[in-house]
Amino acid sequence: MSIPDQVYPNNAKQVGFTLLEVLVALAVLAIALGALLEAAGSSAANLAYQRDRTLAAWVADNVATEIILSGTVPALGIKRGRTRMAKQEWAWELTTRSTDDPALRRLDIAVSRAGSRQIISRLSAFVRVH
Repeated sequence: MSIPDQVYPNNAKQVGFTLLEVLVALAVLAIALGALLEAAGSSAANLAYQRDRTLAAWVADNVATEIILSGTVPALGIKRGRTRMAKQEWAWELTTRSTDDPALRRLDIAVSRAGSRQIISRLSAFVRVH
């Protein structure tokens, strides 16, 4: 007993996808989605790092600006302080050094998160000694 040629003709067009084609497509999709998720996670971590760097730079700028606007030159040595910005506590360290020019002092400001030793931003400025 044979199946009639009219039910399964040799020249019939294929309709749909084979199981192998579907599995290959799913594998490609899974790889692409995995790479996309990894890129999105990396982008989010980079965004947080850039935000912290920007805020720390603003803290350093504010410390330098306050010193310059106060009109008083800090004594040589190291001074530490804390400030709050963007609902975060920041620690800064100001190092005042002499320069070859006795009319100038160098201010080096290092900023980190409070409780951390990792410096996020550094700034150097020069002030005139009156």
